[in-house]
Amino acid sequence: MQTLAQAVGPGQSNARHDVALVQAALKLIGGPQGRPYLGGRIDGGYGPITEGAIGVFQADHGGDAAPIAPLVITPGGNTQTNLARLLPADRRDLRVLQGQRVVYLGRPTSDANAAAQAIRVDPNLRPAFRARVADLVQAMHRAHGLVLSMTPNGGRRTFAEQALILPPRSYAGPGESNHNYGNAVDLGFNGTVWLQQDGHVETDNHWLSALERHEAPAATAMWDARDTIALRAPIGLFRLRFERIHLQEFDQATTSSGRSLAAHLTAVGAWNWQTSRYDRAARDWHYACDLGGTTGAFVAVGTTNQIWAGNATVTAAEIQSAGWVRPAPLGGPPGTPRAATPPITPADVAAVRASLQADFQAADRGWARWAPVP
Repeated sequence: MQTLAQAVGPGQSNARHDVALVQAALKLIGGPQGRPYLGGRIDGGYGPITEGAIGVFQADHGGDAAPIAPLVITPGGNTQTNLARLLPADRRDLRVLQGQRVVYLGRPTSDANAAAQAIRVDPNLRPAFRARVADLVQAMHRAHGLVLSMTPNGGRRTFAEQALILPPRSYAGPGESNHNYGNAVDLGFNGTVWLQQDGHVETDNHWLSALERHEAPAATAMWDARDTIALRAPIGLFRLRFERIHLQEFDQATTSSGRSLAAHLTAVGAWNWQTSRYDRAARDWHYACDLGGTTGAFVAVGTTNQIWAGNATVTAAEIQSAGWVRPAPLGGPPGTPRAATPPITPADVAAVRASLQADFQAADRGWARWAPVP
């Protein structure tokens, strides 16, 4: 049981987190009649019902040593020691965050070590990043007894997996998410057990969905506790404003997902790429490519979702303007491929779209070569 921060009882500070912790213990411990000492709710409010329950408990098990007044529970004193001793074996590690009234159960160190190790050896996360995430898991457990773990799809995602995640869950297309390069994790609270006000337990998921419905400020406090550790030195990760579970290696304010992808495509693909514009309303980057042509001109080819699906927006006229070089027919004589000349055929347009898609496929295979670009 977590040690009280301050005393609880008549004339004491009675901070809601301390009162809630005492109430939870009195709710879980059965008295001589087999009923819990506390008949009221775990609500963090000190009043006659809580005071009466403390009085009965102290009458049965003794109060704090003199000169502590009756009905007062001091941090680590005799009454709290007895409360901790008499808790059920599977409920002994009662915890609460400062300022909150939702009491939860701390988890074993072995759970935190296992979760950290799973991240530390994940080959699909960048080594330096995964080490910091694993350190976060262990630091969070040391501070609060909570265990963080990745969601089933919360590590690296392939471009194909990213294409299946639609707005508003994610506005990043294939190749635009830090998840695509092992630079991001979705790290939540799966398996966290907390007490409802009537003393019944709730086992939550990664997103704390049940706690969010029950008492949103308590869920927010848990996320804030995670981020207080995650976002500061020595761990120094970054989060997104619109996706609470997400943590990443690079600051979105100083790293451009679009320009980073264009540079990565150029580095691992066959052609040269750049961004053409950002559509703020749709939250979409649009891209341009030189098609490996002879003129050096970049032509608009669409969004990542369009290109990945083989539906790049490039037109016959744009292909011609880029000086795209039509490949020699398979099985033909060796030699330099022929430059495209009008008219550009529908088959040529399809071939260009397939080549653009192939560069994205190469970027997916070569994800470990990605580097951040401002």
